[in-house]
Amino acid sequence: MSVSHVPEVLRLRYLASLPGKAGEFEQALADALTSTQPDWSMIRSLGHKLAGSAGMYGFDQLGDIARDLVHMIDDRSGPSEAVQARTLALIAALRRNESA
Repeated sequence: MSVSHVPEVLRLRYLASLPGKAGEFEQALADALTSTQPDWSMIRSLGHKLAGSAGMYGFDQLGDIARDLVHMIDDRSGPSEAVQARTLALIAALRRNESA
C-alpha cells in the first residue's frame, strides 16, 4: 500500500500514536538495561512492528531506523552500547515526528 492510498485521517491517527510508541521503546530500553545481560526481545518486537507500519503511513525514516535496529539485534552485529544508541536514535526520531 502506498502512502497516497492511506486516508489522511489514518495518517494523522498514526502520527498521534508516535509519542506512545516512543514511550514503549523508552520503557523497553529501561527494562532491557536492568540486567548485566540485556534482553533486547521487547525492543526487537516493537522495532519489527514499527518497521512494518511506518512506511505505509509515509514515515520512511522511522521505518528504516527500526529495520536497522531489528537487523542489529538479529545479527548480534554490535555491542549492547550500539543497540542502546540505535534505540535512543529511534526514540528521538519518534519524538521529532510527533510534531510533524
